[in-house]
Amino acid sequence: MVVDDEEKANILNTFSTVFTVENEMLGEIPRNNENPILRVTNLTQEEVRNRLNKIKIDKSPGPDGIHPRVLRELTTGSVPQDWRIANVVPIFKKGSKSEPGNYRPHDVSQVLLKGTLDSVVEECVSFVGVDINICSEILLRHIAGLNSVRAKNVIEWREKNGPFITREQLKCVKGLGPKSFQQCAGFIRVNQEYVRNLLR
Repeated sequence: MVVDDEEKANILNTFSTVFTVENEMLGEIPRNNENPILRVTNLTQEEVRNRLNKIKIDKSPGPDGIHPRVLRELTTGSVPQDWRIANVVPIFKKGSKSEPGNYRPHDVSQVLLKGTLDSVVEECVSFVGVDINICSEILLRHIAGLNSVRAKNVIEWREKNGPFITREQLKCVKGLGPKSFQQCAGFIRVNQEYVRNLLR
């Protein structure tokens, strides 16, 4: 058992045994030739800069401790040299804190990561669409024309009135006017087979 802080730090600096090989864990990923394949999402420097400019600087920092105001300042392109080096922080998973294998390396800004993941979800929603009768409120928020209030209202309408039979029924949802409907209708699917099975 390691008790000396310096020895713990030296052990934690060698994270190679913590990494997992994704291919072994996932195995063969089934392919469905009927559905289109999503393209790989690549982020350009301009896209990262745009996301950094949209960060709300009045929010608190994530677990990485980087304040959103600092991330916003990164868009100027002028950052100190020591910021250009990754700051890998060990984050405790579970088990004994004296075992290095119970930590995972972490070097991604949570604010930027959330923005990027949201962007990927929005891209998937735009590419594939969502089934209005089975999707969650959180997923609905990523559809053009819907915000958190409208998404909540859609879910409440669905729970009160049953499944949507057509997209036109979205016009009955509180707070969803003609413009919002026009923006979101193209991304919403109604699986008629699911509706028939549900109504039997």
